[in-house]
Amino acid sequence: MAPLEAMACGLPVVASCAPGVVDILGDAGEFGGFVVPTDDAPSLASHVGRLLDDDQAALELGARARTRVEQAFSLGAAGERLKALLGARRVT
Repeated sequence: MAPLEAMACGLPVVASCAPGVVDILGDAGEFGGFVVPTDDAPSLASHVGRLLDDDQAALELGARARTRVEQAFSLGAAGERLKALLGARRVT
């Protein structure tokens, strides 16, 4: 939940490769953040440092993060997926 909450606030995310994180963030910053290997502190520090050093990149990544949450994880998006799932299971 923490990555989604940060993304909803328009913040870029750097997270370790825990279950589900790649599904949320995608690869190489496409959805507003970076996934780093577990137990790789230098990689984590490098990505965080890059965002701290480049305000424009952080703003752009944060905007992508906000868009990702709105399109894939908002109440409306979740409701549409649930509606499609339930509709697909409807017996006639």
